[in-house]
Amino acid sequence: VLNAHMREIEYDINACLGIAACYAGGSLPGGRIDFAFRIGGKDGKIDSITVNAPPGLSVFGIVPCSRKAVANHTFPTYSGPPMTVKYSIDIGE
Repeated sequence: VLNAHMREIEYDINACLGIAACYAGGSLPGGRIDFAFRIGGKDGKIDSITVNAPPGLSVFGIVPCSRKAVANHTFPTYSGPPMTVKYSIDIGE
């Protein structure tokens, strides 16, 4: 279930990358964007999030845009304590 939701979010992250590529003149370097976020079980909303990216992918608003894409998503609710999720996206050159 979590992977299905992350695939949905990846469309928004790809939009962030597409906008940044336009500002960069058409291409971005490869690298990996790492996410760590906490999902509240009762409401499925993101309680906290960190996004780390290499310097070449930390330009033109990629990190804040990607953070917003995850933070705005609502995951399924569940009964239990908040869950910390680590997720990475590999960006090809």
